[in-house]
Amino acid sequence: MKAQSPNTALQLALTRRAVACAWLTVCHEQQRHLRLTLVRLESYIEMELENFYLRQYGMEQGQEIACAFLNDLLVTTPVNATPCLSFLGNVVMDELSSRISPAPVTVH
Repeated sequence: MKAQSPNTALQLALTRRAVACAWLTVCHEQQRHLRLTLVRLESYIEMELENFYLRQYGMEQGQEIACAFLNDLLVTTPVNATPCLSFLGNVVMDELSSRISPAPVTVH
């Protein structure tokens, strides 16, 4: 029996999460962009990167292209390994993160 592959939307969400986790790991190690959260970063990846392809190519093809692009940002690793960014991934995420306005600081 042939195993079904996850649908494109699910694959896109998983790849977005892997890219965001890998970038946050780099940021933590380098003490940069410390106010970025996983949710905020994932949202920004979706708004800025994925939606570009959706606008250009439509829903189905745009999701496939966005997923391929996000996969190019990652180094191929075993499934159980920590996600790691490629050189392109580091460049793209550094540029993207520099455009995210800092989260407001809440004082209690």
